[in-house]
Amino acid sequence: MRGTLLLAGLAALFAVTVPGLLAAPASGVPAANDPGPAMPLAPDVAARYPSVACDPNGTTASDNTIASQLNGRLTGNMAGAMTAYRVSCARMVIKAVHDRDLASRAAVIAITTTIVESTIQNINVELDHDSLGLFQQRASWGTVAQRLNPIWATNAFLDKMIREYPNNSWMTAQIGRVCQDVQGSNFPDRYQPEAADAQRIVDALWPASVDPGSIGGPAVVRANGEYHLFGISPSGQLSQNTWRPGGWLGWESLGGTVAGTPAVTYHDGQYDVFARSPRGVVYQKTWNGTWSDWKSIGGIVEGGLGAVYANGEYHVFGISPSGQLSQNTWRPGGWLGWESLGGTVAGTLPSPTTTASMTCLPAARGVSFIRRPGTALGATGKASGVSSKEGSVPSTPTASTTSSVSVRAVS
Repeated sequence: MRGTLLLAGLAALFAVTVPGLLAAPASGVPAANDPGPAMPLAPDVAARYPSVACDPNGTTASDNTIASQLNGRLTGNMAGAMTAYRVSCARMVIKAVHDRDLASRAAVIAITTTIVESTIQNINVELDHDSLGLFQQRASWGTVAQRLNPIWATNAFLDKMIREYPNNSWMTAQIGRVCQDVQGSNFPDRYQPEAADAQRIVDALWPASVDPGSIGGPAVVRANGEYHLFGISPSGQLSQNTWRPGGWLGWESLGGTVAGTPAVTYHDGQYDVFARSPRGVVYQKTWNGTWSDWKSIGGIVEGGLGAVYANGEYHVFGISPSGQLSQNTWRPGGWLGWESLGGTVAGTLPSPTTTASMTCLPAARGVSFIRRPGTALGATGKASGVSSKEGSVPSTPTASTTSSVSVRAVS
């Protein structure tokens, strides 16, 4: 059957035209009853299916080097089968994920899918029904040109993944289960065994966007007798730890790929965290019973953020690439847009609720959180004891810093 499909595909190869292969991506919206690929091609790793380039500039010397390295590491169906072409295809999928400021786990999910569906080849002949491309998406997903555009196809895959797993639930769901729920394959058990190799591929290709200088300090807010501590893990994800009477609950990832020092506000039972992506776009994440998805509020800023909620308005402050203090204000109806406040500034921004890195504790308690250069987060003012909570969120990234976060509790 496979040989018959391949011959049929080869016969049709030169009849396929691919106009606008690398056109700007658009959201793919597959039909609700879109059938999944009937015959994933993963067992045929050695086969070279009719395909088109993934990167318009072709493969690179680095692609070839990475392929050789991966061939010594992969253990699943792709073991020994990576080529410069396949690396270039994986690179484009990972680029699409990274450009959306999603966590690298989304790339692992996408690469797992392409391993199973196409053995990471941009197949341009309908070997299985009307499926095409890296993800073997059916005709109901988009046009031929769209499905053969790795950026568009990846974004279409991610769009459906986010619809199927709202509130970043794909961050914790089993990878193979997520792949199956997006693809609707007749062979659901084929995905999970490839997840480990997909992780190795992503590890080799994920852009080094979070360098030590971009990992800022933590932000903290106290509300309803609890402390909520936010920071950026070494892998670039926003993480949170909560203290309640009895102790700390432990760090949990809130997803995203962020940089700099985040900012947090609290009002009327609602927490809002603001953080920038490695490219500088500012995002907001809200908790009001459950965490929302990240929402962009625009802008291009550097360093850390400051934020305050007052009189029914949010005010977020950041530093523009030219070094000017900038502000964005939310009022009922939406964000007003970033405006320059002038000046030439640098570093992490204080706000009415911050001291040094970030402080959100009421002054009446006689305590503030502060991080001095070369030290962990500590507290000033009257204190009735000191406790240290170890975690993976770094403090100021200098040679003399520590990964512990110290919190002074006040009676």
